[in-house]
Amino acid sequence: MPASAVAALVDRDLAGAQPAFDQLVAAHLVMRGGRDGSGKPTWRMHDLLRAYAVERAVGLTDTRAAVTRLLDHYCRAVRRAARALFPHDRATLDDGPGARFDATGPGPAGPDAAGQWLDAHRANIVASATHAAAHGWAEHAVALSTALWRYLEVGGHYQDGLAVHAGAARAARTAADKAHVLTNLGSTHWCLGDHRTARRCFDRSLAAFRAAGDTAGQARARARLALVHERLGDYPQALEHFQAALAGYRQAGNRHGVGAQLVNLGALQLRLGDHAAAVANQAEAAEIFAALGDRRLLGYALDNLGAAERRRGDHEAALRHLDEALAACLAAGDRGGEGSAHAAIGAAYQRLGRHREATEHLDRALTIADEINEGSLRLEALNTVGECWTARGRPADAIAAHRGAQDLAKRNGDRYEHARALAGLVAALAAAGRADDADAYRRRARVAYRKLGVPDLDEAEFSTARR
Repeated sequence: MPASAVAALVDRDLAGAQPAFDQLVAAHLVMRGGRDGSGKPTWRMHDLLRAYAVERAVGLTDTRAAVTRLLDHYCRAVRRAARALFPHDRATLDDGPGARFDATGPGPAGPDAAGQWLDAHRANIVASATHAAAHGWAEHAVALSTALWRYLEVGGHYQDGLAVHAGAARAARTAADKAHVLTNLGSTHWCLGDHRTARRCFDRSLAAFRAAGDTAGQARARARLALVHERLGDYPQALEHFQAALAGYRQAGNRHGVGAQLVNLGALQLRLGDHAAAVANQAEAAEIFAALGDRRLLGYALDNLGAAERRRGDHEAALRHLDEALAACLAAGDRGGEGSAHAAIGAAYQRLGRHREATEHLDRALTIADEINEGSLRLEALNTVGECWTARGRPADAIAAHRGAQDLAKRNGDRYEHARALAGLVAALAAAGRADDADAYRRRARVAYRKLGVPDLDEAEFSTARR
């Protein structure tokens, strides 16, 4: 626990609390735990002493003021760290729930220190947020959800995100607060591949933002809702929401929001076969994020730009941009982005016939997907792994990979990856000499792609798959 949090509990500043720290250390009741990302000392307690302290605290009735001070402290400290780590979210933090908790004081010196501070204290902060939600500190629960969502999402801490945001959604007292935390909760479900639950969250948050006349909130909710519709294969709805979100961010003069929607819109255009528009939008997004200094979303734009170039057959340019994307996501600590870049690099190497290098990157993508429990990343990587095994003459392994992707796609509702799994099985079954089975899957794949309205499964791919 940071010394500042202990000082808040006892209602002292750090200097005033120091004698108490000294006494506790001398009595071996607490131990020094090093320094956190802001360079401040931390303290820890032996597990048995902690359990004894919990027993002694049962039945105490005069703790509310102390807990409130602790929650006030964490709301201020987390908001300061979030402002340093994600400077482009400052307007949202300053105008959204929790704005009364002053975040302008001294905090971590820069984004790296802010990330280290949040990493060091994440367990205590999450426990504080869930306690606040369950015991009557609704304002604090909502404020912590609002300040933490980006950090938890980027870091792949999805289970912590579920605990924080679900608790805040239950505790929220106003429609506006509930709209914000439902957007956070829906985003976590989306990352986990639970697209139908995510859609329900976003539908509710969008309705609440509309009722409140919150145009910025509507833009964010529609941007996230578009991602869900894309995964579920409802491309007209996805396109409508992406374009509305883009217009909202342009009207607000929010260049960061504009760039994010150009990335998302370009990804959908790529899927729909409009490669020229996809490349143009990703290139514009990359320019925006380079100018704003957001290396994380620059990595996403470069990742999608590389994917578009790969679809056009420019594999060398694709690999160059994908390597840059991987470096950007690694530097930003974005686990999901890192995994996505590895998957895209693996796909590029697979198309070039460099199967060993493809497998290395795909294995890394699958490892990250398992570590952070990101279902969509695992699904996409499994299909590419299957394609790679088919190309390497190992159809049995390819069939297993595509069947795994098929099952996962059925569970999370991703119609595109389901169609892609069917197409992969066409090639793998044909390579295994099972022509009748391949023909049956070919018919199913054609129907699936036709319903999606995407051009990926054309006659040229069928003829290649039958060889």
